[in-house]
Formats: sequence, structure tokens, C-alpha cells
Amino acid sequence: MKVSLDFLHKHQFFRMKHTELNEIFWSMCLRSFFLSLTVIFIPIYLYKLGYSANNIMFFYLILYISESLFEYIALNLLVKFGPKHNILFSLPVLVLYFILLLSLPLYQWSLWIIAVVGASSMSLFWQGYHFDFSKAKHSHEVAEEISKLYIFASLLGAAAPFIGGLVASYLGMNILYIITVMGLIVSAMPLFETGEPYVRGNIDFSRINFKKLTRQLISYGGYGVENVASIVIWPFFIFLILESYKNVGFVTSLSLVVAVVALYYVGKKADHEEKIRYIKSGSIMAGITHTAKALASSGFHIVFLNIITSVAHSMFVSTWIAEYYLHADEDGLTEYIFIMELSTDIARVLFFAILYFLSFFLELKQLLAVGLVICGLSIFFIALMPPASIEIIGKSKSA
Repeated sequence: MKVSLDFLHKHQFFRMKHTELNEIFWSMCLRSFFLSLTVIFIPIYLYKLGYSANNIMFFYLILYISESLFEYIALNLLVKFGPKHNILFSLPVLVLYFILLLSLPLYQWSLWIIAVVGASSMSLFWQGYHFDFSKAKHSHEVAEEISKLYIFASLLGAAAPFIGGLVASYLGMNILYIITVMGLIVSAMPLFETGEPYVRGNIDFSRINFKKLTRQLISYGGYGVENVASIVIWPFFIFLILESYKNVGFVTSLSLVVAVVALYYVGKKADHEEKIRYIKSGSIMAGITHTAKALASSGFHIVFLNIITSVAHSMFVSTWIAEYYLHADEDGLTEYIFIMELSTDIARVLFFAILYFLSFFLELKQLLAVGLVICGLSIFFIALMPPASIEIIGKSKSA
């Protein structure tokens, strides 16, 4: 029996009219799916190979120190070659990163080498992606466009952690890494159906009004900690309680399904209402639930907190990212993206520096619990994101 998805394309929310956005949507959906197969299991993989909590925190500390150092190189490559080429350049490096992880049991690579390789790929990709999306998006409906992206990624990726958990449990992480590498190569193909967007040929930080960036930098740093804790600390914490790859994958997949419903609602409403209201209420709720995760001690606690956190995260993520892109339009786009990416790198460096220091004194589960509490406190900073000038002007006119 043939299953048709025509009803999705006929529905106003799922109809995609803009070619450039189509490329980004499908590329990010595929990338999200294949990374979701693997990325949450990396700290667990290292742990099962015999690496200590100290080693694992050191790995992530070096990863984000290195990413912060690579950001300026990525910026220069973006200006010279364009954002899509940055994304293309990131792919072979990302493939090498997974090959190093795959061969780690055999060759015993130094973790700092793997971290440096992974960091260079991330800096190239994220600056390229943010620039490309910012050029393709439409300011008057940016929250809905971001919600679409997250919904499609979540629909495609909801099963990925569960599938990844099953593959890791029954076939091993080596097979999972191979599948991920092949999928990531495929994910870049949709981006090159159209040409590069225009990029100014010089870097000029005088275009940035640094005085008004303070709240944005703190907010973006808080988001960076929330994001990395969600894919590193929390899955690792779940594993210590549920004790299997497949259980970690199932719980993560379940939360993504719940997130789709909340994202649909917020995306439809946010472009016509105050985005800041969603950002503040969602981030406060997410901060509380992330902090409460440190107290989880059973499967029921994990599932319940994951669902509540998914709803809270969905309340602020599309509106918060919409504000990010609207602010980027106000300043020099390439310079703004560089500064914001650097801010989240620094926040993550501080986060893992604290955990690395504490890893000498705390047991693993205690260490991860502290990480969840720090994450919860960091999320409150997301609420500091100010409204973009275009929204303030629009609100004044409507009044």
C-alpha cells in the first residue's frame, strides 16, 4: 500500500514556497537525523571504552576551546568562498571526526586530537548555516519558518535516537558511526541546487554596535550551555539510570515527538504576537525543569521531566532563534554571527571547565547532576534576549 504525504504539502503550515529555504530545510533535516543517531551516545561510548569522567570532560573542554579558536578562520573562509562552501568544507572534517571515534578502540588516539578535528568541523558548519539561513529567511514570518525547520527535523529525527540506540545495542557503535558518516555526506547535497548568496568581501567589526550586544551575548551563551547539556550531560545521566543505549534512545525520541506538537502551536502564533513573551516564559519553565532533572532517579522521572522540558524548550526555541536572525539583520551579518558563535563557545568552555575541575572530587552521577543544575541556571539567561528594532518599531506603529 502506497502511503501519500500530499496532505502535508496541502496544509498551509507545511507548504514551502521558497527554493532556498527548501534546500536548507531538507539538508538540516537529514543532518539532524543522522547526527541524532549518534551524537547523544558519544560520552556513553567513551565511558564504555573505559575513559573516566575526568577524561570525558577534558574531551569536551578541548572541543569547545578549539572551536572558539577556529571561529575566526571559519569567518575568513565564509567571506572568501561563501556559506555553502563552508558547510561543504566541514563535511570531510566531520567524517574524519567520526572515523577517529570509530577507530579509537584500535588506535587509542589522544582525545584532544579527536576534539580538535570535531571543533574545526563545527565552526565551519555553524557559521555557514547561520549565514545561509539568515539570507534565505523572511523577516515577517521568521518564527514560523524556524518552527517548520524544527518540526521537519523533529519528525524525521524523532525515531533517530531510538534507532541509534537499537543499532548501538545490537550491532555496535562502529556500525552506527558508518551509517552516520554516509548519511552526513548525503545531507549536504540539497544545499547546492542553487548558488551561493552574496557575501561582502571584507570583515569590519565597526559595523557592530557592541554596547547593545551585552544582553544578546549572555542570552546566546545561556542557550549554548542548554544545548550542549541536552546532548551530552542529560543522555549520559539517563544512561546511568536506565543502563542501555536503546533506553536512552527511546526516551529521547519520545520527547522529540512531544516537541513537534508544541513547536507547531508556537510557530503559528509567534509571528503575530510578542516573541519575547514566549522566550521569557519558555526559558523560565525550561530552567526549572532542567534543574529538577538532577533529582531524577527512575524511568518515570526521566520520561516525565523529558516531556515537560520538551514543551518548555519548544515554547522559546523558534522565537528565540527568530530574534537572533532579526538582530543579525541590524548589524554586519558575518561579524554578528562570528561574535555570537564565539560567545556560545566561551560559555561552553566555562561550563566544561567547571565540570572538569569538579570531576577530580565528585563521582560521575554527582558530577552530571551538578552539570544539570548549572544548565538550569544558565537557561534563565536566555530570557535576557531583547526584541529586535524592527519589532519595537512595528509595535510603536500599531499603538
